[in-house]
Amino acid sequence: MPNDLKLQQGQRMVLTPQLQQAIEVLGLSSAELLDEIHRVSDDNPFLEVTEPQAQEEHADPVQEPVRKPDARVIQSSDDAGGNPEGDFSPAHDSFGELNFSQASWGHGDPNTDTSPLDWVETSETLQEHLEAQIPFLREPPEVKEKVSYLVGELDENGLFETPLEEMADSFARQTGSDPADFGAWHRALLALQSLDPAGIGVYSVSESLALQLKLLGESVPDLPPRLISLAETALTGSLGALAHKDYAKLKRTLSCTDDELKSVYRIIQSLNPHPASDFKNDAVQYAVPDILVTRKNGVWTAALNPASTPALSLNPQLADLASSAAKKSPAETPWREKAAQAKVFIRSVEQRYSTMLRVAQSIVNRQQAFFSSGEKALTPMVLKDIAADTGLHESTISRATNGKYLQSPAGIFELKYFFSSHVAAESGDAVSSKAIRSLIRALIAEEPAAKPLSDAKLSELLKEKGYQVARRTVAKYREQEKILPASLRKKI
Repeated sequence: MPNDLKLQQGQRMVLTPQLQQAIEVLGLSSAELLDEIHRVSDDNPFLEVTEPQAQEEHADPVQEPVRKPDARVIQSSDDAGGNPEGDFSPAHDSFGELNFSQASWGHGDPNTDTSPLDWVETSETLQEHLEAQIPFLREPPEVKEKVSYLVGELDENGLFETPLEEMADSFARQTGSDPADFGAWHRALLALQSLDPAGIGVYSVSESLALQLKLLGESVPDLPPRLISLAETALTGSLGALAHKDYAKLKRTLSCTDDELKSVYRIIQSLNPHPASDFKNDAVQYAVPDILVTRKNGVWTAALNPASTPALSLNPQLADLASSAAKKSPAETPWREKAAQAKVFIRSVEQRYSTMLRVAQSIVNRQQAFFSSGEKALTPMVLKDIAADTGLHESTISRATNGKYLQSPAGIFELKYFFSSHVAAESGDAVSSKAIRSLIRALIAEEPAAKPLSDAKLSELLKEKGYQVARRTVAKYREQEKILPASLRKKI
């Protein structure tokens, strides 16, 4: 077969170094930007930095923790106590330290002989820990890329809020890839769920525990499948009996022996309902907000926070010297190169400020009701909505909101907090899932202590308010809020 040499014209996008730098700068948080500015200014004498102004009219943002979706835990005040049989009682068995009603299964009892080092939070985030494992997956590069994207979609508890189909569509829009390749996404999800810690990459605590049981059965071949099955049954159908240590009821429900029940307790004790808790939690941190939201003439508006926006400029003396040298000799010199680099960096930072403000104002425009009335008035919003408002690409919106914060009279919020899925209302309007979660919290806060509201009852009450939310969805939202089931909220 002869080798032919052909010329073909075509177009392809090439990122210039200037554009690459602008993209990188946009993705930085305010703290990372300050570090980068100081690094560049130390290396480039042409760059002058005017440090950010201190805030005067607003509360000191460093003193207020960053606001993300609330994580309230409603706990039973005390254990009801069971009816132990024979010598199988909390005083004599090896499971007395289990306290399911305090939602501390994965940690056991802090009063035991556990080393204090076991309670030290790692300096590594969950995302960093997972990303470090991805190169070792036996998967093709395109699947590893999807696993990395899924890692970025996990919340601080290692759980998802967005359906896999929506995440796949969002990835396809950002990368121009095939959105129909759902088989690869399912493969990527399974690969993510195989990573350490066990139990991440699902949608609820119950799914996390079920996944941990599955992985435990696969990793310990000598563990009898019957014990795994009994543990699954106990977690799905006898959670109240577990919490109250009602051993007689558990034995009847599971149809098991005392020894099997003890083994089931040991298995459940090894599980962790919050597998991400041992990692550094970026949800609770102290930060200077990038955006300040204030009300003017009844309208909420966004403005850059002067405390997080250092002013950059060229050193006038050095700039004059470089200009004079250029007139004498047009040849490129290191000084002229440094001056050009400083100008490009200044433009990148200024463009970051402009893009952030543009995106933030679009968010504030759509969330006027939220800033006036709180979370219950949060409007459903996705990246595509802000992209349509601003004319920017969704990937640009993502970079402009990731790790960026705004301060309002209601508190400090990450910009990504305002993006949420929607629930249909009888009026035909869409309601934010976060607003529904807020309503669920409010209903539970007002429930009778002796007769807490079940998920089915909560679903009925929401329907009366005009929101069609299935019982299973209510259970998912309740677990995302770290609120215990009704059987464990009952107070005698």
